[in-house]
Amino acid sequence: FVLPRREAAAAAHRRSQEAIMAGGCATFCVIMSALAVPLMMFFGYLCATQSPMIDIPENQKPDAGKGCFMAAALYAVTFAAAYGSMQSSKQASAREAPLLQTSK
Repeated sequence: FVLPRREAAAAAHRRSQEAIMAGGCATFCVIMSALAVPLMMFFGYLCATQSPMIDIPENQKPDAGKGCFMAAALYAVTFAAAYGSMQSSKQASAREAPLLQTSK
């Protein structure tokens, strides 16, 4: 009966590694989204006000501004989803009970 314990231990290790990787991915998404929302809003503002700081043809600036505002909204949704994922994973890990006990 040693083999099932090894398989169970390996499965538990894989689950813990997946949780760590998922937490790192969520953290990366939160950081990137937090930086992207204000940046895209700023670019959208510059395009919407026909600023010369944005070097594209004048007739394309209103559409570019709308696109920047839409991108900012999508980044905000990404931020909310990733932040929610981070919070739920912290709550779940506090309730988990150890599944295996090894004795030597």
